[in-house]
Amino acid sequence: MKFFSKIFKRDKEQQIQDLGEEVSKQPDQEIYLSREDIDVFDKEQRRQFVDSCLEQMSEAVKEMDSLKGEYELVNSYLKDMEEVEQIKGPQKKELEDHASSIVMLSLDTKQYQGKKRTMSDKDYSKMVRLKDVAEEGIIKIKEAEAYQNAIHQDLHRLEGEKHACQYRKHEAGVGLMNLKGMATICVCAVFACIVLLLFLQFALSMDAKVGYMITAATAAIVLTVIYMKYTENIEELERASASLNKVILLQNKVKIRYINNTSLLEYLYAKYEITSGKELERLRTQYVEERAQREKIRQVEEDLEFHEQKLVGILKEYHLFDPLIWIRQAEAILDKKEMVEVRHNYILRRQNLRKQMEYNTKLAEYASMELKKLARDYPEFSSEILQKVSVYEKKNQK
Repeated sequence: MKFFSKIFKRDKEQQIQDLGEEVSKQPDQEIYLSREDIDVFDKEQRRQFVDSCLEQMSEAVKEMDSLKGEYELVNSYLKDMEEVEQIKGPQKKELEDHASSIVMLSLDTKQYQGKKRTMSDKDYSKMVRLKDVAEEGIIKIKEAEAYQNAIHQDLHRLEGEKHACQYRKHEAGVGLMNLKGMATICVCAVFACIVLLLFLQFALSMDAKVGYMITAATAAIVLTVIYMKYTENIEELERASASLNKVILLQNKVKIRYINNTSLLEYLYAKYEITSGKELERLRTQYVEERAQREKIRQVEEDLEFHEQKLVGILKEYHLFDPLIWIRQAEAILDKKEMVEVRHNYILRRQNLRKQMEYNTKLAEYASMELKKLARDYPEFSSEILQKVSVYEKKNQK
């Protein structure tokens, strides 16, 4: 993957000097990796952060690769529309005649049934268009919806763990303050006891040896207990901080996956013109029943097929990417408003894809800038970062 090599392709010292402006504009911290609460001088935390940046870049590039094919497909459909609109003369008339016949025969087919339909004409037309991809769409949407629910649960769980770690840090900090106060009081009390014993010994000529021993023993026990508790609180504070850092890193990863999966669901819902996987599954079931009824009008369908073949034959002469799709868009050839509506649908799909591609591009760029900024701010770790990037590049090239 050449993307990684572009990050550190320059001389290390020159690279670190040129980072000022490049890292000044940063995307929303809510959805990107952040060095907040990360101890850069902690080797393990630094390693986790660099690995997270590299993983974020890798996932973004993979996502871009999967989106480009669909984006090019939608662009091809839009180019086909431009070619169809430019058809003139006798072929335009012939094309419109066949398109008109297709539209009329389609209407006759619907009217021939003369009985209550299991689904609306609009839904049936949609499922005719989606029949070859409906099964795949149901699987994809259900997987995405199940993954979305799992991500929601993970985010909820991680948020709870984050609050728990923050509470532990707070409690440990309060405990340390209390122990410091207790130690101060204990020292003051010992000092007061010693002063009192000195007064009794020298002013009143009393034997204060036992008092000294009791004071020393009591002070030793109390200070030992305070020291042990203080050590325990220090260890708890360190453990809580480490756990909080891990939770934050994991939460950032899950948020990125949530945004990508949400965008995927939005695109799939727009592509299949539905609001849930259950709706598409219901439409597919209804379509199977409806198609069985429509077998009764075979003769009309044969006429329809004839005009469809003629229409596709004309369109093939213009070397369209997919002339067959115009069988299902015949009305758009006759009605400019319908052509505008079809184009609008493709544009919406393309915008949705572009939005995902732009997001993943920014995601990768921001991870790159974070690595560069880390190298700039901490030059002593730049060699380590370069080595990690090199290892990650080799791994992704396999």
